Amino acid sequence: MKQGIVISTAVVQDNGKSYVYVVDHNQDRCKEVTIAQQEGSQTLVTSGLIDGDSVITSQLPLLKDNAQITVQQKS
Repeated sequence: MKQGIVISTAVVQDNGKSYVYVVDHNQDRCKEVTIAQQEGSQTLVTSGLIDGDSVITSQLPLLKDNAQITVQQKS
């Protein structure tokens, strides 16, 4: 993976680990990520994501790994 920047609110912390949810064929998928730096509303992720991953940025408390989801694009 190349380094990437995600919105800080998309990062979930649990038991000392960092995760983000991504879209995978109309399902959400929880992926562990490595955070190098967090500054304001942006977080630098150095591993755990691949090119093309679509990170989910809203409704995080409602997500469960591998659950069926409906994707709505922000306008």
